[in-house]
Amino acid sequence: MAISVFPVATSASASGLSKAVNLTSSNTLYTLVDATLTAGNYTVTSPSTIEVEATFYNSSYTSLASGTTASGTASINLPSDASRVTFATTTGSNVAVTLQLTGLILTPNFTSAGVETLTSTQTYTQTSTSGYAYVLVVGGGSSGQSRGYYPGGGGGSGGLDTTILPLTGSVATIVGGSGGTTSFGTLTATGGGQPGGGSPNGTGGGGSGYFGGQGGAGSATANVNKYIVNGTTGSGGGGGGKFHAADGGAGAGSGIGTGGNGGSHNASGNSGTGYGAGGGGGGGGPGAGGAGTQGVVYVRRF
Repeated sequence: MAISVFPVATSASASGLSKAVNLTSSNTLYTLVDATLTAGNYTVTSPSTIEVEATFYNSSYTSLASGTTASGTASINLPSDASRVTFATTTGSNVAVTLQLTGLILTPNFTSAGVETLTSTQTYTQTSTSGYAYVLVVGGGSSGQSRGYYPGGGGGSGGLDTTILPLTGSVATIVGGSGGTTSFGTLTATGGGQPGGGSPNGTGGGGSGYFGGQGGAGSATANVNKYIVNGTTGSGGGGGGKFHAADGGAGAGSGIGTGGNGGSHNASGNSGTGYGAGGGGGGGGPGAGGAGTQGVVYVRRF
């Protein structure tokens, strides 16, 4: 069998890269050398009555995938990038053949380490193949207010922020306590206040019930990056008023943290749970405010 190397016409279409070749003679092996043969799904077309065999190779001529047209078409799954493809037919002359990339092969983006949860201040030393990671930082939630005779408002949630950051092998990581700032490298989220939420994306605590009213409910934060943690944290509920046996408001948030419920009259607010959650406000009469929870850093390498 003769061997021929030839240039081909290349074009782009809605479904991917397309290459048109012409096999001038049968029983001749034609080779297309092309660095753009990326891993993916390919379709080879030829006249319906002529079989054409296509084989993909790497630069060392190790066969990666092959297929032969039947009734004018063949589908070939190329598992890794190729640098050349050969075509051959045993019949006919001037056989028009088209090679079409119809779909790319995607691989999982994340490493097997999964989501790492950092709950203490440290130097992060891990790396990854890409050298990057998705990071989510959460500031500490604030404690609920204690106002003696009057009911207190709920504590604000910590702020939340997310981005992709480089992994240098030595990333300074600070995890804030209740109301404290959390940071991973250049990414920072401040702690919650009384009653305001941390920055960015934090939520303020529920309002107090004044003399006889029920405490306001806390608020959940946005779900800022569900690919790291599919959840929220939230602020604490406000405390209930002294008179008329008023109840405290409910805390909010789930998945990362949940704000504490506000205390009813003469009762203390509940502490937040999880991370970045505000404590419930103390009930009037007096009741103490519940504690906020510390911040956290989530890292997902890829």
